Amino acid sequence: MPRIGIDYTPAHEQGGGIGRYVRELTAALMRQPSAHDFRLFAAGARRSDAPMLPARWSWHPTRINAAWWARIWQR
Repeated sequence: MPRIGIDYTPAHEQGGGIGRYVRELTAALMRQPSAHDFRLFAAGARRSDAPMLPARWSWHPTRINAAWWARIWQR
């Protein structure tokens, strides 16, 4: 089963801009039938911050804070 990882950090931290785009993108993907497993990763989030997710979607908060996560992406 293919797995798709999505960096959900902007959606978790920002109300507009790229955060809104990520929220809308994941909402659209959730409405589509798919045989893929989706994993949402969010830097600095907690398990309790998980949005409502359908089957085949999972929440994976990371221990890395958002500032370090941005540095890693830039490298």
